[in-house]
Amino acid sequence: MNTTTHRQASILLSLPEEVITSIIFYISESSLVELSRTCRKLYRLCSSPLEIRQRCLTRRWWDRRHNFTAMVDCKDIHKVNWLKLYIHRMNVERTTTRLLDEIIANPTNHINNFNRIVDFGYDAKDTLARHAQVEDDQVDDPLARRFQASIALQYLHRRRALQIWQDLRSGADVPLEVALLAFDLFVITGDSPDIEETLSDFDSLSQLFLSQTPEFYLLETSEKALALITFLWEQGFKACPLGHYRAMKNQFIGLTMRTVRTAIPLTLVAIFCAVARRVGMKAYPCGFPNHMLAIVEAEGNEAVSVSCASASAGAGATAGKSSPTTAANPAAVNYQYYDLFCSPNRHPRLDKQRLLDDLSTHDPSLIPYLLSPSPILNIVLRQARNIINTCQLTSRAEADVINIGYPSINHTYALYSAIAAHVILKPGYSHNYVTQMSEICNSYLPMDVRFLEEEILPTVPEGREKGMLTNVVGALRAQDEMPRTVARRDGEGVKYKIGMVLRHVRYGYLGAVFGWTQECKQGEDWVQVMGVDGLNRGRRQPFYHVVVEDGSVRYLAEESIRLIKPQLQSVQPLMALAGKYFKRFDKENGMFVSNMQAEFPDD
Repeated sequence: MNTTTHRQASILLSLPEEVITSIIFYISESSLVELSRTCRKLYRLCSSPLEIRQRCLTRRWWDRRHNFTAMVDCKDIHKVNWLKLYIHRMNVERTTTRLLDEIIANPTNHINNFNRIVDFGYDAKDTLARHAQVEDDQVDDPLARRFQASIALQYLHRRRALQIWQDLRSGADVPLEVALLAFDLFVITGDSPDIEETLSDFDSLSQLFLSQTPEFYLLETSEKALALITFLWEQGFKACPLGHYRAMKNQFIGLTMRTVRTAIPLTLVAIFCAVARRVGMKAYPCGFPNHMLAIVEAEGNEAVSVSCASASAGAGATAGKSSPTTAANPAAVNYQYYDLFCSPNRHPRLDKQRLLDDLSTHDPSLIPYLLSPSPILNIVLRQARNIINTCQLTSRAEADVINIGYPSINHTYALYSAIAAHVILKPGYSHNYVTQMSEICNSYLPMDVRFLEEEILPTVPEGREKGMLTNVVGALRAQDEMPRTVARRDGEGVKYKIGMVLRHVRYGYLGAVFGWTQECKQGEDWVQVMGVDGLNRGRRQPFYHVVVEDGSVRYLAEESIRLIKPQLQSVQPLMALAGKYFKRFDKENGMFVSNMQAEFPDD
């Protein structure tokens, strides 16, 4: 150590320890490690529980296995091994970044690398979010990095949703809104709110209601229920227009909380129950036939509003926090029934006799069950059926109309969420669901092959179908591990290169090349349908794989496209999928920089 450095170190060490600790807080992790190696005093300060705790608090997301909130709330800082937690987190962040780098650089082994990342749980989320938001001038491969990090985040969210439903299946105490928010985890994108943020929205909504209803705790149960329902209606949580009943947004409680607030009965009841529970009311969903009602349990010695005969065997099934402990004997509980989907001009409370009249054609032994709080598991399955019906009963043209003014939702991922809920929560094997899930994994979500292996294969009966699904799983794994075929340029035959931006000669849409063949490689049926032989150069000309501005992928003949040199603004519609094939956009040359070197080394 030279004289100047020694003098600087002496000045630092002469400062009060609380000042040194404040300085240490602002240095980077790598500098912290180097500084801790200089002397014993700095090692002690750099690794002090207070310093390490502060660094842990700068991380937004932690996996549930740590019970991080309890660690933070612990009054004795020395009872928590903050250094061990911090070292673990640093290792997770380094490994996540390394695995993401491998995914970007190598077209193979993506399934294993994505699954190794999500095995870290939410400990990896901050790192993935940082990569997903990287700026163009920060790295050499911003498009590829943002794309693959976003894919990993979406997979992480899906794995969390599956865990929530697995907990529910095992009898864990899962709140109704959390069980339903798991559906949202399949369709959220970018920096959309996670479950915790939506739960915070419920907390804020509850506090707002109490601030506007200061006399709330002096009211009778029916008055409390009416006050809360009126408040929610005023906040926009009311029946959706019948013409938009099948809008996909209406099936997702998180999207309803933060976008268009009108919704279907089930979603409205779930929101009511979540807020009611936060203000001290006992409220539950009631799966009334062809409808969904809210049950509010009357307090104390208030008049009985509904008295049922003894419930049937299923009425007291585990239903998480939204189910009363007395659900197995509804005759002993004073229930009030409310219709959240009715017009604000009509009183939402329903008369018991009217409900019984509506059930007069049902088996009398089932009536107590139908008027009891529904198990959360049943509510989740019912919402899953709603999503499936929305996907299957709505044509593309109808969906375009009824979803006008609503947030855009990927219907494939929505369907996948519903099927996944059924597979986990409803015992037994369904050929249709297994087939649909296999097709979705094969076409869009190959990393979810793990779900097929862990949750679906064990349920498939031995025989031909199990053999076919085993082959699908094996094929997905093999395709991911197989080295890519290398295409070399042969003379001047192929005109356009990977990354070039093109416009269709006839239809005018924009696209970018991510692959090519020396001649048409599609089957004879496709050639005939597309009229390839009618082209001037027929099938014996180069064909190009092109990602198009509408998000689709096309296989186009060379004579049907022309090269353009666009400005950055012009290619923005391509950016959503560009990261799958390209590293970045080269503004100077007006083309994308290839990330397909393994397959097309000459480009």
